[in-house]
Amino acid sequence: VLVHTLVIYNSIGFIRNYTNFLRNRGMLGNTILAAAIVTGVVVVAYLVVIRREKRWQTYLAVLIFAGIYAGCFKLLPLPEERVHFPQYGFLALFTYRAVTLLRPGDAFAFLWSLLLVALLGWGDEGIQDILPNRFFDPRDIMLNVLAGSLPLVLVDLIRPRDNPESR
Repeated sequence: VLVHTLVIYNSIGFIRNYTNFLRNRGMLGNTILAAAIVTGVVVVAYLVVIRREKRWQTYLAVLIFAGIYAGCFKLLPLPEERVHFPQYGFLALFTYRAVTLLRPGDAFAFLWSLLLVALLGWGDEGIQDILPNRFFDPRDIMLNVLAGSLPLVLVDLIRPRDNPESR
């Protein structure tokens, strides 16, 4: 969680140069789309190879969430806004894993994770507020929370249940 947060925070100052570089070459949208596709492939590979998932409902849930992500991407006109989804989606997953390791069986792990993601997203915007080439945008905090909540809901939907017959 700490390493991923530091990567996000440390990239604030130079990420605009990188996105402008890609945009000027007509590559920004496709780069973000490629990252989203790779993430989807990794999720499915994890389910097939590592978890050996057999429940069709799991794959249906992944497909539905892929559609939700596609819809969010379509609604966000700026590719930079789409970057919030992998940044804070992975942060939420790392946070959820840390919470469940530190507090096994905690019924509120989802909420603790989402709260931490919201606070870290607010910190991201706070840093941007003090940088001369960036600005604070409360809408980005909401995007961070949305981006963090989607994978957490998916994880809850596809996690193995106690009943081995359900797999």
